[in-house]
Amino acid sequence: NNQITAETGAVANNFGILMVTIQGAINPTITNNTITGTDYGVGLTTTTTSNVITLGSTNSITGTKLAGVLLTDHLNFNPVGTSDLTFPTDTGSIAVNITGLPITVASGTGIKIHNLRPSNPDVDATATISGATITGPGSKGLEMIGPMTHANMTTSTVTGFGTGISLTNSSGTPLTAVANFNRIISTTTAIDNVNNQTVDLEKNWWGCNAGPGNTGCGAVVGTGADFDPWIVLGVTASPTSVA
Repeated sequence: NNQITAETGAVANNFGILMVTIQGAINPTITNNTITGTDYGVGLTTTTTSNVITLGSTNSITGTKLAGVLLTDHLNFNPVGTSDLTFPTDTGSIAVNITGLPITVASGTGIKIHNLRPSNPDVDATATISGATITGPGSKGLEMIGPMTHANMTTSTVTGFGTGISLTNSSGTPLTAVANFNRIISTTTAIDNVNNQTVDLEKNWWGCNAGPGNTGCGAVVGTGADFDPWIVLGVTASPTSVA
């Protein structure tokens, strides 16, 4: 039950909530928080999968400038002066469940999963997203960067972003994404898959019946994204004829 707002003159790369190294066997559910105007809404790093962290539907994230939710196995900046979070040595995988969470950004990304440690091996970073509403204006709705990033998104809505889903990974270790039964409507690019990652993006509504790569649905960059079949809209009448 908190109202969290970025103050005038707040330091760069500020967070509404930053979660680091959760106590073992604790499974926090974050509820009833309103986060407004921060650079990052919620950040999670070195939060192991032995802890189930859930961001629930009674929270709201509004007006973020860089990302609504950031899940990363490292930070490339250090927001806490007393602790260096930029060179983690932990080896446990990290994860977050995002359930029914409304995210409205002012700019930047809706949900971002970012690996690519400058030293030490990366760890699996997994976001499970269901029933979320992710709204722009912004650059990318769901953004995945680096090896061992994983997303499973269902029954969610992504609208108002230049790119619906962005995948970047030049590593030989793949990322994985499964997004089914979502509404993903971009203003320019439906799928930006510049490194040709193999991902399952079937059974989504992309904004037109013709599917990604066609007018009204947004462009497709790269290969490897399986978006066929996609959801189409149809019209039926009952009764089927009118006398």
